[in-house]
Amino acid sequence: MACAWSDAVSSSAEVPLPGERIEEYLLDQLDRLSDALEQALFCPEPATEVGAKLVAQGFTGEQCLGRTVEILGHALLERPELRTVDGLVSKVVSLLGALTSGYVAALGRRALADRGDWFREVFDTAPVGMELRRLDGTVAEATGALIELRH
Repeated sequence: MACAWSDAVSSSAEVPLPGERIEEYLLDQLDRLSDALEQALFCPEPATEVGAKLVAQGFTGEQCLGRTVEILGHALLERPELRTVDGLVSKVVSLLGALTSGYVAALGRRALADRGDWFREVFDTAPVGMELRRLDGTVAEATGALIELRH
């Protein structure tokens, strides 16, 4: 199953791992999800973490989340060791929802960090004078160009 998952997502992923390591990584995540389904007290939280880990590992291509949900939906329902889990379908749906939430939240955090990095680079290297002010009007930061103009 990890092989099918890897095939489904690796073409649109930016994962810095060789093919066999991708399969190992995805198998570990599949095992975490299966373990969550087998717990006496079901908690979908591990799936939220799996979603975040997928983003951290670079599984962020345009089709990665959709393919992941599709593959895992089938895989988890078809795993022989899970067939005896009460309410399996409902639990898998909850698990996939949690995975999606964790994925989207991690993607949002990454985008916000990227924008911050972009702003910092533009601000620090700007050839024009700029300053950032606090709400009380005091200068918090100034570009090198502005500092040179003032001296």
